[in-house]
Amino acid sequence: MSRKPQHISISIALILTILCATSHGGAPTIEVPCSFNPVGSGARAMGMGGAFIGIADDATASSWNPAALIHLKQHELSLVITHDSLIENNQFDYYPESSGKEAISNLKINYLSGAYPYEFLGTNMVLAVSAQRLYSLKRQWQFPFHDQNEIESFTANYTYEQTGDLYAMGLSWCMELLQPRLSLGVSINYWEDGLIGDDWQGRIHLESQGNYNGPYIETRDTIEWNSFDGWNANVGIIWENSEKWRLGVVVKTPFNADVHRKIQKTNSYQSASKTTQPTPESTFYKASLEMPITYGLGILYRCHENFYLAADFYETHWHHFLLRTDGNQTCPLSGQARAEFQLDKTYQVRIGGEYIWTHPVKRRLIPFRFGFFYDPMPSENNGDDVYGFSLGTGWTWLDQFSIDVAYQFRYGNHVGEHYLPHLGFSQDIRESKIYFSLILY
Repeated sequence: MSRKPQHISISIALILTILCATSHGGAPTIEVPCSFNPVGSGARAMGMGGAFIGIADDATASSWNPAALIHLKQHELSLVITHDSLIENNQFDYYPESSGKEAISNLKINYLSGAYPYEFLGTNMVLAVSAQRLYSLKRQWQFPFHDQNEIESFTANYTYEQTGDLYAMGLSWCMELLQPRLSLGVSINYWEDGLIGDDWQGRIHLESQGNYNGPYIETRDTIEWNSFDGWNANVGIIWENSEKWRLGVVVKTPFNADVHRKIQKTNSYQSASKTTQPTPESTFYKASLEMPITYGLGILYRCHENFYLAADFYETHWHHFLLRTDGNQTCPLSGQARAEFQLDKTYQVRIGGEYIWTHPVKRRLIPFRFGFFYDPMPSENNGDDVYGFSLGTGWTWLDQFSIDVAYQFRYGNHVGEHYLPHLGFSQDIRESKIYFSLILY
């Protein structure tokens, strides 16, 4: 049976996708083509480039800074829908025939929430429940490749298709500490795959044919059923320094997530001397994924009654991002032992602004928003550079509802080079997102 197809079974995974085999001695890897730095949700926030830690004064506040819920003065319900479009231009220096573009699109519910302000013992408080899609796991890959040496020649085609999302279900609470200048908020989040669970699945198909002591044909099919669950907390503070300045701080605690997989493999092989019939084989896999701690600082400056500027800064400790399997600690991005491949911290910067046009008679608000951000992917050298910008607008009918829409564009060149150096791999990514938000008061 040919060994070459086994050797070059390229294990390029999605966000949090652990494939069956890799080129690092079987250690699982995680490839991160999209943003691995989840922030909050909402078209208003994303229209400002995601600079919202110090603002967060609507029903999406739970996803940014739970302390900012204190700004809500009436009950609010929110719904956020996103359309994602991602183009990855993959480059393989050692298998140039595998290079090319892959594209996916996705329409999903990104956020749901309900907030309930109330007063207890003379102190303003807010209670909220929410569900946020933090990672999209949808991906489609197709890689043809071929090789030839003194004893073997072959051509092969590797395809991968995955569906699913990771959601965080949150219960948030905040209270005023010093009226009206200081507030504290906490969110307890339960992470799972899917809005109602059990929708993370993947299919791998490998076809190869060649000549190894005679012609052969080999086919491998793998179906994966995955589950993901874990708990973490977000703790935030909002401080009103003056009528012009507001400061927000949020800490997203680290946590260990349990990853369970059921894998069903079906292999077939045919040559002049040997034929194997496809027989499914099932195995079960369990791992613990350590998610890192993140700190965020947000600053809001009111230039004018109707004009705001905001800036957010995040630090994420990716050197604490580990995959534990059978007592081994590996870097989830490279599959190498932690001692051989160490990720660095990354720093996000998000800057945005909002101007609000107000109709004094008809009680309408029409905002104009803009933003820029630096959103690096984790790697060995302080992250691969990824940048983006956003624009947004909306319409608010006071005391009744708000409708907002935003467009966000992310781009990065030659990212992911450290993940698969043995293949000379890198990506150029172009990602567009459209956010639509509805908030009912």
